[in-house]
Amino acid sequence: MHILRLTPFYQHENVQSWPREFDPVGGMQVQIAQMSRWLAANGVEQTIFTLGFPGVPRLYYERENLVIKRAYLPMPHVKSELTGLVGLTQSWLAACLVLMLAWRYGGRTYPDLIHAHADGQAESLLAGLWAGALFHRPLAMTIHCSRIGVYQPMSCIDNMTHNFVKRLEIKAIAKAKVVYYLTERSLKNAQEQLTACGIKKDVVSMVLPDTVHNANFYPADRPGGVSVNIRRDWHIPEDTPLLGFFGRIAHEKGWVSLVNILDAIRDQPWTLLVVGDGSQRGNFEKALRKKDLYDRVLITGFVSHFQVPQLMRAIKVLLMPSRHEELGGAAIEAMSCGIPVVCFAVGGLKETVGKVWPDLAVEPYDETAFARVLKKILRTDFCCSQAQREAGLTLAENYFNPEKVYTRLLESYKTAVME
Repeated sequence: MHILRLTPFYQHENVQSWPREFDPVGGMQVQIAQMSRWLAANGVEQTIFTLGFPGVPRLYYERENLVIKRAYLPMPHVKSELTGLVGLTQSWLAACLVLMLAWRYGGRTYPDLIHAHADGQAESLLAGLWAGALFHRPLAMTIHCSRIGVYQPMSCIDNMTHNFVKRLEIKAIAKAKVVYYLTERSLKNAQEQLTACGIKKDVVSMVLPDTVHNANFYPADRPGGVSVNIRRDWHIPEDTPLLGFFGRIAHEKGWVSLVNILDAIRDQPWTLLVVGDGSQRGNFEKALRKKDLYDRVLITGFVSHFQVPQLMRAIKVLLMPSRHEELGGAAIEAMSCGIPVVCFAVGGLKETVGKVWPDLAVEPYDETAFARVLKKILRTDFCCSQAQREAGLTLAENYFNPEKVYTRLLESYKTAVME
């Protein structure tokens, strides 16, 4: 079986840095890479068309059954606060079309199935539709971020194209042979939208959530739980609570709310560890300086995902003031480490944090309530109850287990190809 995987973003192995204008690695990229590597190890041949950045080879074999092709057409480097570079994903889409046409008319055997990964933008949806039409092969889609569900426009232009992309998402779902959703809520919402549009085609729909590898993410009190001394390396006093923010510094991750929340708890002792980077890092740092909070925040910049578990285990609480989240992979990773999560109850966070720590999932965008919960944690020797901790660990193990999720994915591939 040969899969053509279409995704602008992918976690390239063994890179030591990641230019922020090329959208530093986030949860979606990590999940796609982990899934692709598991499938490759289980005999599924894959070709991935993805962006990369200067320094990443245009073609390389990451491992057996896994070929990475860098899909990127040269373009002027005009920086954008929202996407890193103006036209970045459009360049990827154009390059994908060139690569697909070369494959289509180059005499090579066609892929057996196309799998497109939708991130809330038009480009991935168009790439999937075009590939399905060119190769006459079944289309599978993963909705990592749904325009018809949780997505919130990030700019005036984004808002102007919002309805167009929503219609495009509905069309792509209707054309697909199988569609994977991260949550039950997203699946039901899509089915309602299809029905409302009068589309009665029987699309195979499945909930396949993100996964977390418990071999890497586990509580600090297990043997080997903390193998790096964060406090020593960054000179953080032992009696200062360490808060965490893991992810891209981007509008949708709520960095503006984060600054306001930190300002509201400035009278408490804390240091914030920001694990990630992003095109809006400069604005974030500027806002911190304006509030005189910059010296209390440590920003690691890009780190390999293999370092994330050690950093996660070092914090007291994870902060997720996201504007929208389809699922929220960082919350699952925190649960696997026994770390509580304070968040806005948006999207999938209502189904994860909301179930395990309902008091820590506050009303969306209520910064005052978020700060109030955080102060309570900082003022007391807060520790989630044993029952809550076990509930989080059990949820991560049973529902977000890679072996279980990827086995279901592989079976659905086989069914789609055979039909």
